[in-house]
Amino acid sequence: MEKIEEARVARHRLRWQQDAELDSFLFERRLQQAKWYWANIVFEFLFLSGLVWFAGWPAVQHKRPWSWALHLGLTPIFFMLPVYLGYATFTFTSRGPSGGVLYPWLIQFFPRASLTQADRIILERLPQILEPLSQGIGIPIALTGLGFPSPTVVVKFSIIVAVVAFFIAWWFKRVSKASE
Repeated sequence: MEKIEEARVARHRLRWQQDAELDSFLFERRLQQAKWYWANIVFEFLFLSGLVWFAGWPAVQHKRPWSWALHLGLTPIFFMLPVYLGYATFTFTSRGPSGGVLYPWLIQFFPRASLTQADRIILERLPQILEPLSQGIGIPIALTGLGFPSPTVVVKFSIIVAVVAFFIAWWFKRVSKASE
């Protein structure tokens, strides 16, 4: 009986030691990520500023309606690209907005859907190059998925935005010519 108790205690000691090693590893990883938090700020500032500039370019240059359609139609795809490349992906779990500064709070309102086979094929082939930049959440003990803005849904949404942008730009151009 004594040997059984010694084996149980030894097993628990090993488990506690492994837990301590895991905790130490996770602490070091989160500390390293915290040291690079400034990179999240720089990345999001440059990315979101560039996206706004790209979307507003037709207005700055007084472009034709097809240019408005192209730029505004591509904006949702470009907006979701960091998620597809591994940035702030835990935002779409029960954890909520996480992994960045402002970007996770913006993407959480994007339409979500179940992934189709085409979505899975697309996402499997995209490199997760932005995942190291995304801030971790610790040990994800029990996370549930709450849907994901799938690439096919984003493309459909982008087509709708492009068509609406084209007709609004065309209508404004027509009204402005009529008033001259």
